Amino acid sequence: MEVWICRVDWPGAISVFKDVVVAIAAGVTAVVAARGFSRWRAEDQGKADFDLARRALKALFTYKLEFARARSPVLWVAELIVSPGDDDHETKAKALARAYGRRLEPLRAAAVNLETIQTEVEGLWGAEAGKAVQRVLRTYVVLTSSIDAVIANARSGGEDFRADRDFGREMRENVSASGTPEPRNPSSGRHNSSLSQEIEDAVHGCAIVLRSKLPRP
Repeated sequence: MEVWICRVDWPGAISVFKDVVVAIAAGVTAVVAARGFSRWRAEDQGKADFDLARRALKALFTYKLEFARARSPVLWVAELIVSPGDDDHETKAKALARAYGRRLEPLRAAAVNLETIQTEVEGLWGAEAGKAVQRVLRTYVVLTSSIDAVIANARSGGEDFRADRDFGREMRENVSASGTPEPRNPSSGRHNSSLSQEIEDAVHGCAIVLRSKLPRP
């Protein structure tokens, strides 16, 4: 009768078992670490989105406020700083330029701040979000161009706007937020739109885009 003797290499078996345990532990650690990293990355991205959206919204509505102040329909005598005897066209034009220059300073600062944030917005959220901010900034160009036209008209003694009354009316409406714009002459070919409506639409659309980037609770 043959007798089989099973000899187990216990040290070797224990070593293999330890290797298996270590491998399993390493795998579990890797999975936990990956999940933790993903959670951290999501939280970090959420914080970045929230911070940028908050700063962008603040810059947006600061710009809107300064835009409205710059377009106040009343120019006070103290703003113009014109001596009683200074009634020539050049002097009046320079007085207007100084008055609007002072008004535009806070708006210019707000526009620079918003333009800086636009770079971040486009970099983080893409071109469409950047375009929403750019549409708001376009109103600054329209306003400053209109102010330049009003000043040039004062320098010409009103001749510029008399030569093109529709253009003159449009420039004055752009510069002064004085309510509903007068109807345009259909034969002029110009669109019946106002800068007041443009800034409202642009800010509203931009705010929707920015608020959509706020992390959901």
